[in-house]
Amino acid sequence: MAEQAVEIDTGIDDSVQLVRRNRRSLIRRLGQVSRLEWLRADTLKRDRDYNRVIRAVRVQAISRKFNPDGLGVLYVSLREDGHHYIIDGQHRHQSVMDLGMGDCEVPCVVYDGLSRSQERAIFLLLNRERLPLSAVEAFEARAAAGENLAEAMHDLLAAYGIRLVAGRQPGVREIASVGVLEEIDRRWGEEMVERVFTLFESGWPERPGIYRRPLMMAAASVLADPGTDDSRFALALTACPPEELEQMVMARVRKVSYSGWSKFAEVMKELCDRTDG
Repeated sequence: MAEQAVEIDTGIDDSVQLVRRNRRSLIRRLGQVSRLEWLRADTLKRDRDYNRVIRAVRVQAISRKFNPDGLGVLYVSLREDGHHYIIDGQHRHQSVMDLGMGDCEVPCVVYDGLSRSQERAIFLLLNRERLPLSAVEAFEARAAAGENLAEAMHDLLAAYGIRLVAGRQPGVREIASVGVLEEIDRRWGEEMVERVFTLFESGWPERPGIYRRPLMMAAASVLADPGTDDSRFALALTACPPEELEQMVMARVRKVSYSGWSKFAEVMKELCDRTDG
């Protein structure tokens, strides 16, 4: 006799109310219809294109205080290959798996026939409204969902071989401050982001940590000056490594704040003007 799967009691009345509230919101914004089903945890799959990176610390925290009544619902998409892919709830799902409860059934809000961009849009909506996303995760989800600006910036990063990182200091061709990309775009347009990338790749090739807000904003402001020659500017940076530039700025101010890029721009402009083209 086949062993029956065990259902996890999740306080389903509360979960259904949450599902109904979120469903109404998503239907209004995406025009998609969902239903509630109980699915075995070990049959659910994860799409790494837009899901968060699994954070072991978070999974362990959920597992230590695991309460079946508080599991809530997972949001999943039934794709054309017949598999259910998790849109939201991957950390809770991983906790269930780590606790050896993969044969248990968990409540899922199931969507049929979603495109990949619709899945990513639902992921972004749910996480914007209920769970905090890191700046990098939100940016990547917006790009994957087809938001024009985020998608354009994402493609530009890929073209220059620059990787998005979170939770650590960026290295060579890595950037953590994704907000600066949109800030430059708002002030000077998308082409300016590309000019800054080209400038840094020419003047500071293979230098770690150069894609930081003070340096990028300062460079963009100097490039925005009609009298600035990009090639001359690149030569000026070649002659002045970022560490030396920062020392020059520090000599002028007591402390360089996160938003204090104007002094960097001032020094960059002087270096550029003193450089022979």
